[in-house]
Amino acid sequence: MTTEYYNRTKVLFYSSLDDLPPDRFHWFNNYILLDANVGSGVESILSQNTTADGLLQKGKIQEARRVLSNMRQAIMFTLNNVDPKCAAFAALVVSVDGAPFNDLSKESVDSLIKKLSQRGLTYKHLCNSVEKAWKNLKRQFAFTFPLRAATIEARTFMSKRKDLALLQLKDIIEGTNSKEELQRIHDFLLDMYKPEIYWGPDGAELKFVRSYDQVKAVVSQHIHTPIKDMSTREFYNALDVLQKQFEDAKKK
Repeated sequence: MTTEYYNRTKVLFYSSLDDLPPDRFHWFNNYILLDANVGSGVESILSQNTTADGLLQKGKIQEARRVLSNMRQAIMFTLNNVDPKCAAFAALVVSVDGAPFNDLSKESVDSLIKKLSQRGLTYKHLCNSVEKAWKNLKRQFAFTFPLRAATIEARTFMSKRKDLALLQLKDIIEGTNSKEELQRIHDFLLDMYKPEIYWGPDGAELKFVRSYDQVKAVVSQHIHTPIKDMSTREFYNALDVLQKQFEDAKKK
């Protein structure tokens, strides 16, 4: 765990798979996915609109409709002052001045962010903290559970997104013009992009939640330790053991 101070307000954060509860890990990832694929605020809305326009130009009507659906949700998030990044930040909070933080409802998250903002937390710092935590936990998870880590296609997609961002930054700093290369990368990303609708009864978020609930049910049936008392590492170790047992049983 790590500690941050905001004008003498002590906030304890989960920072390792060894102390992070599985439920918190699940909700953190859920909010990260929502932020990446839906988002909130003008920047997210404009980005979705640009992506939809690019897909339409390539004749990918169904994909464009999905992106526009996510854009509509981003607009609703913005109008209702909902920000997945703030929820992701809150999901990693253990305690505030020694008081346990266990409520991840919108009201509780809003209250937490408001309190810490009054004590010096800026939105930029919040975003940087979430990004740093995501990279740290992703690295730990990939090292410990490589078979559950991102696919090659997903890694290629993220690598190209990074190349795009670096080229754009280079043009800004050095005043260069990488228009053709930027367009090639942009086209590559659009060709690979397989958007899903993240909100609603058939949305990817609800499927993500249901899938986790099903996994929890399986683990609970075969492991005596309550899941609430397990760390994320222990939870996925148990899941790997169970899967191997099931596979071995099928071979007999």
